[in-house]
Amino acid sequence: TLTITTNLTLNGSVAVPFELNTATNAGSGVNDLVNVGGLLDPQFATISVTPLSLLTSGGTYRLFNYGSESGNPFNAVTTDSRCTFTLADSGGSPGHFDLTVTGSNSNLVWSGGGGATWDLTSNLNWDTDTQQFYNSDAVTFDDSSINNTVSIGATIRPVSVNVTNNSATYLFQGTGKITGITGLTKAGTGT
Repeated sequence: TLTITTNLTLNGSVAVPFELNTATNAGSGVNDLVNVGGLLDPQFATISVTPLSLLTSGGTYRLFNYGSESGNPFNAVTTDSRCTFTLADSGGSPGHFDLTVTGSNSNLVWSGGGGATWDLTSNLNWDTDTQQFYNSDAVTFDDSSINNTVSIGATIRPVSVNVTNNSATYLFQGTGKITGITGLTKAGTGT
């Protein structure tokens, strides 16, 4: 939680980053929150959201609390995940801006039939070759894949990576990398 006891004026070219988790708690070390004691003036700034875990469609997150607000709105909400968002201003003094998840990230299972490359939003290699990977999706590699050599072709940011194979042997290679706060969970007897 960031607390500003006076006014906060943003610039239209600014992107204000927020990291969100599954729980919708405001601030408290769970989600990002900005408290502005005085006037909040967004001046058409952009809000950039990074999901750190799977978000629930319909979940509402408090982003800003303010003493008063200028009436200049935020320009847009952006993300590189498959989530979509709606931003609402409560109005009034004091007031707040809340963000509601209207489309959530996915739990994907690797199928590998669309070319064996794990990339961003290009290849249909997930869920029996019907889905693309977006940042902040959760991914699983199990025994159901037809292709167990995975070429990481971009810098990707899943919220979790689970390898739950018994009979399949997976090889991860390529010029890309897995980044972010995720870990790798291995279960099963396969390698």
